[in-house]
Amino acid sequence: MKKYLFIALMLISRLCFSQPVDINTRPAFELKLFVSDSNFYKAAMPATSYVIQNKIIQIFPGEEIFIEADIVKDSLVNLKRVSAIVSKKKTLTISFTQISEGKAHKQMELRVSNPFSKNLEYSAQMNLMKQKRWVKTDVLPVRAGIQSFEFWPDVITTMALSDLYLKD
Repeated sequence: MKKYLFIALMLISRLCFSQPVDINTRPAFELKLFVSDSNFYKAAMPATSYVIQNKIIQIFPGEEIFIEADIVKDSLVNLKRVSAIVSKKKTLTISFTQISEGKAHKQMELRVSNPFSKNLEYSAQMNLMKQKRWVKTDVLPVRAGIQSFEFWPDVITTMALSDLYLKD
């Protein structure tokens, strides 16, 4: 009897005290980017959100993320990261990559897939390694139903995408 009571108490305490898995929080990690053949950038990144305040997407080099969105008056709202594409018609695929030759940095590439029937426009900011600050950058609209590619020669440590909306 004591054995069953102990097992029951263990299960109850596990259910009560276990933390839910938050799909929106990326775990802490080490960001490492090539700069030149002999230099690289390395930083310990704390756990952060993929989506901030349901409206800003932050992405780091080496990530590919899926973002579901609702549409209200052509604005993308209630952004949330999902682990897999369940609803193709409302899920963006975003990837951010460093392209290198050997260990030398060449460029950064941002890919955004637009599943919607209208063109997707958004604002983008990048955090430049050399300047250690956020800088606004221009991006082209992503045409309906296709993928866009944006390239920068700078070493970018992270990007933030915001103000996502659809336009004819």
